[in-house]
Amino acid sequence: GANEGIHLDNVDLSTLTGDSVSANGLYGIYLVNGSETNTINSNSAIGNSNDNIILNGSSGNTVSNNMANSSAASNGLYATTNANNNTFSNNTANSNGGYGIQLQSNSGNAVTGNTASSNAWDGIRLTSASNSIVRNNTVKSNVQGGVGISASDTNSVTQNDISVSDTGIRIMGASFNNLISKNNVTASNINHVDNSSGNAQTLSRNWWGTTDEVTITAKFNDAVSAFRTYRIA
Repeated sequence: GANEGIHLDNVDLSTLTGDSVSANGLYGIYLVNGSETNTINSNSAIGNSNDNIILNGSSGNTVSNNMANSSAASNGLYATTNANNNTFSNNTANSNGGYGIQLQSNSGNAVTGNTASSNAWDGIRLTSASNSIVRNNTVKSNVQGGVGISASDTNSVTQNDISVSDTGIRIMGASFNNLISKNNVTASNINHVDNSSGNAQTLSRNWWGTTDEVTITAKFNDAVSAFRTYRIA
């Protein structure tokens, strides 16, 4: 392939659907420079050297029902600087060399109903992201963590199924005021929660795979947040 499969530069109100972009030297699908209110639906972006689908400085887009798997060295889906108020729904971001889905230096994004599994880093990663929603995703068997939250604030991580990663939820950097609620966090190899931010987050009504508090505590590396209240089934 070329460096980029599909490149939208300052393009609005367009629809990409049913395309296949693979084995490109950089990106599969690339929206940049204020490309807004576009629909990226039912495409296959697989095996690109860098990010399979990337939004850079592009807001208000809908990215849904795409396959974004097997990036050689980077992310399946990536929203970077000032890519705000985008919706990522029902995508598959598996077996990527970086994160499955990453939000970085932006706000107001929604990540819902996606599958992010078997990625080299976190399944879903928030880095310097705020006021975003991560909900109803299946996040399984990622090497580092299920959901990673770094230097991010005022996000909602709810109703996700997070399992079989080294750590279920990793919180680091100056992260604060994040809500982590109603998730299933189970079968973590090391910890269900690891919070090195030094700031208490709001954790409520999560299922930790057991009601045995000794077992829960052994997988809860967080000196400032509380795992109670938790679901009992």
